[in-house]
Amino acid sequence: MEIMEAFERERKAFKRMLPHLKRRYAGMYVAIKDGEVVSVACSKEEAAAKAYERFGYTLIYVGYVGEERIVKLPTPRVIE
Repeated sequence: MEIMEAFERERKAFKRMLPHLKRRYAGMYVAIKDGEVVSVACSKEEAAAKAYERFGYTLIYVGYVGEERIVKLPTPRVIE
């Protein structure tokens, strides 16, 4: 449970910083570690790779700085 709590702290830090991040990093992915931006990149994979290169394989949160994407998934219709 400790890992999930740490991940949730990083996610909350990202959400809290989002207004500032939008002004500086709009359209980019940022990696958050210990409540701070540790890498920025054009892709989620690249942001994570930069953070892991710098800190080793540790817990980070990678988020997209921009409008939340709405994904619509079709669901099968059940006919009874």
